[in-house]
Amino acid sequence: MTWRSAAAGLTIVAMGVGVSACGSSSGGSDSGLSRSDLASKANAICTKAQTDAKAVPAPSDLTDATVAAAYFDKIAPITQTETDALLALKPADEAKDDFAAFTRAQSDANDLLQTIRKKADAKDASGLEDLKKVQGAGDAVSSAAKKLGAKTCG
Repeated sequence: MTWRSAAAGLTIVAMGVGVSACGSSSGGSDSGLSRSDLASKANAICTKAQTDAKAVPAPSDLTDATVAAAYFDKIAPITQTETDALLALKPADEAKDDFAAFTRAQSDANDLLQTIRKKADAKDASGLEDLKKVQGAGDAVSSAAKKLGAKTCG
C-alpha cells in the first residue's frame, strides 16, 4: 500500500470520524445532553471538520515522506480539534454507552492519524504500515456511529 492509497482512506477517517456522532432520539432527564441535543452539537463539530478537511487537497503521490508530512501536518490538527470538541460533550445517561463507544473509536482513529503524522514528519517509513490500519479505524467509527443512531454519518 502506498502513502497515497492509504491517505485517501485516512482523509475519510479524518473527515468522518467525528461526523459519526450524528443521531436522533430524544429524552433523558439527567443533566447531560439528550441524544438529539448531542447529535445536534456533534453535527456542528463534524460539519466544520469535514469542511476543513475537504479544503486540504490530497497529494497525488504520498510515497515521498516530505509530501506526506506536509499533507498530514494539515489534516491531523483538524482531527485533533474535532476529537477534543467531541470529547467535551457530556451525554445524558441514555446515550452515554453509545457515545463512549463512539468517542473511543474517534480517539483511536485520531491517535492513529497523529502517529502517522509524526512518522511522516520524521521520515519514518513505518508510517506506511500504519496507513494500512486506517480502513479498520474508519470501520470502527462507522460501526459506533450506527449504534449511536447516526443518520448521515459513518
